[in-house]
Amino acid sequence: MSHDSFVFTHIPKCGGSSFRRYLYNAGLTSGLKETQMHIPGEGSLGHDKNYNQLSLGGRKALVDAGVKILADHTKLVPAVYDSLDLKHPFVYTIFRHPKKRFISHYNFFYKKLGNGKCLGVEIPKLTKDKLVEIIKTNANVQTAYLLGIEPGYGNRKQIMERFSEVDDILENKLSSFGILEELESSMRLLSLASPDWLTLPEVVQKVNANRSNKEAKYGRVDLWFKEFNQFDNRLYNKAVRLFRKRIEKAGIKEQV
Repeated sequence: MSHDSFVFTHIPKCGGSSFRRYLYNAGLTSGLKETQMHIPGEGSLGHDKNYNQLSLGGRKALVDAGVKILADHTKLVPAVYDSLDLKHPFVYTIFRHPKKRFISHYNFFYKKLGNGKCLGVEIPKLTKDKLVEIIKTNANVQTAYLLGIEPGYGNRKQIMERFSEVDDILENKLSSFGILEELESSMRLLSLASPDWLTLPEVVQKVNANRSNKEAKYGRVDLWFKEFNQFDNRLYNKAVRLFRKRIEKAGIKEQV
């Protein structure tokens, strides 16, 4: 199948900001106009321009512009691609170890931005009840994005009922995917699978890098994290196994 477009489902705190910039530069290198790339935060496009934040007129403008790259926090929902007249999109995402993703999420949205009245508060300083509340609020984010539903422990029943879809999504509905902890191998695999019309740079320049995510500081997260994030843990393990099979088949040396 010839892919006419590229869709990046940006799961929060999975290296997506760096990849979006990488993809924007790739589009320019490949001769695309800025109007053909809907990548919030890049070019002249504001960060608050995710597909679901656009008016009907804004969405129609993307169709009229002949958009070829969509890279934002839109969940994996094929109806969105249809609405943008993307007939055969190359659909991509990046997964991250669930605990590391949560720590990065907390440090950015809670400690840095002040969500939950946690401005400046390190995870080790949280009460047990507050930590559990935040873990539950942000439970199974990666699985929810794949299924096109809202994350959170309150949605665990819906996620449980649909978790059987994950294997088919990983193997068939995603054109390819990466693992943040194995970024070099991920980019090499992507370069082999991506559409011919898209010229990809060799290196992803990191943005929003968080240097305070040292495992030793966050050991207490483990006490409750596995219980409330069981689906993300299962998804990540499935994704890593399939990813390693693919890089082995492609002859790519696994990162050490």
